[in-house]
Amino acid sequence: MCGIAAAFPADRAAVEAALAGMRHRGPDATAVLDDPRFTLGVVRLAITDVAHGDQPLRSPGGRAWVAFNGAVYNHRRVLDELGVRPPSGNDGHVVGVLYEKYGLRFADHLEGMYAVCLYDVEQDVLVVAVDGIGVKPLYVARTGGSTFVSSTPETIPAELRPFACRVAPGTVWSSRGEVVAIEPRPREGTLRDLVVTAVRDQIPTEVRWGCMLSGGLDSSLLTAIAAREAGRVSTFTAGIEGSPDLDAAREVAEHLGTDHHEVIFDETEIPDLLDAVVTHTVSPDVFTVLGGVGTWLTARLAHTAGVKVLLSGEGADELFGGYGFYADLPPAMVEPWMRFEQQDLGARECLRLDRCAMAHHVEARVPYLDSAVIAHARALPPDRKIDRSVRPVRQKVALREVAEEFLPSHLAHRVKMPFPDGAGYLHAVGRFAAGRITGADLAELFEQPEAAAFLQAAPEMQGHGLRTAAYLWQRWSERFPDLSADYRGLVRRGLLRRTLRHGAYTRADFLAALGSSGPAVDRTPTIPGTKGTDGAPGRR
Repeated sequence: MCGIAAAFPADRAAVEAALAGMRHRGPDATAVLDDPRFTLGVVRLAITDVAHGDQPLRSPGGRAWVAFNGAVYNHRRVLDELGVRPPSGNDGHVVGVLYEKYGLRFADHLEGMYAVCLYDVEQDVLVVAVDGIGVKPLYVARTGGSTFVSSTPETIPAELRPFACRVAPGTVWSSRGEVVAIEPRPREGTLRDLVVTAVRDQIPTEVRWGCMLSGGLDSSLLTAIAAREAGRVSTFTAGIEGSPDLDAAREVAEHLGTDHHEVIFDETEIPDLLDAVVTHTVSPDVFTVLGGVGTWLTARLAHTAGVKVLLSGEGADELFGGYGFYADLPPAMVEPWMRFEQQDLGARECLRLDRCAMAHHVEARVPYLDSAVIAHARALPPDRKIDRSVRPVRQKVALREVAEEFLPSHLAHRVKMPFPDGAGYLHAVGRFAAGRITGADLAELFEQPEAAAFLQAAPEMQGHGLRTAAYLWQRWSERFPDLSADYRGLVRRGLLRRTLRHGAYTRADFLAALGSSGPAVDRTPTIPGTKGTDGAPGRR
């Protein structure tokens, strides 16, 4: 719902410049709090207490100033439990209340997707926190006596940008070096009840909202639950005419009676779309950019319809075993590999979703990444995710059983298609890249250490995967030359997608990046049975 920036010690000019660079994240209001010791700024996308919920927020006792991005879905319940009535209905007020009561353990009591930056006036300390997955991004750059915090790495001052690192998922960190691992309060229930509750909690009450709908299991189930909870729902789909997702989404929309919107594009738009997604995701990653094309178009369509919030199905594949290649892995590898991908969502699917939606002033919410749904999914036996006793192998078994209550059987058991393929543009992008990237171009890129490292880690894909990766690298390096000169450092510091060689981005990586600007160091694989493979197989 916002973009945030902070400087410690104070640097108003740098914070204002950062906010100007992310104005699209918060078109409704801009505010900067300047103190001799710190500067804290916010650009706001108003969703909760639209009229009176401006930031930064002061804690009730005056101890802390809070800048907050995201959504806390249990804020009313927590405030009621504590008997606190904040001055506005902004859900971020609960952060300051909890910080005054629990200190650095405040985030244990939050349920939602959030990136927090607060300044403790009494202790002269800056504190940051990110939810357990890293749905909402936050970056810290620290060198010498200066610390800068921003929602986007490209808005960090140029002299600090080489030190920028992503705050590790599930982490609270203070400028005194204190670190806390967030431990969400457990919530029990059946998978069905937990998913329904997550959808119900994430439907906003003050602004127009809708659902991203591809016609696949994940988005169709969310839409069906939302329709049962709230009545007629607006749905949004993108694709090339004749693509499978358009047809599937139309079928689901008709069955549920949604107010359905489509954006249909053609191959001539691909160059501009790729450039836009590379620019806003600040990533050359193939999956991030190709998936981002659909997100970009869907969010743009939603914005033109007056929608500020979209529910999206991110996380279900990583939690419930949805990617096709999972079924091809040895059984002992599946759960560790899924956990690795869950831990890296903040530089993959969630990064793509956040950046491409916020580019159009739309907040994307992710019910499957509710902490209770995550805990339940991780505790499921392997055969409740992937059933190998039948042919063909059944994937996302537990989630499909939930869907049978809400959808016709053939929709609940629709076979997954990768979004770029289902939307009809995967091969179109490949053909375009093949026409732009020659063999000589590839040879030249492989002579450049950073480009070679990227291309060697590029995933296997149908069609012209290597040339697609090379084209995206070229566009990214032209747009962000300072970042592309340090690709391996960006991976090490959690800004870009990691591979099995690097391992998941952890709290230890974050702390090491804060304290060191040394060369990137690859790790040995942590997944049983791997042999130092750089990239995952074709994931979809």
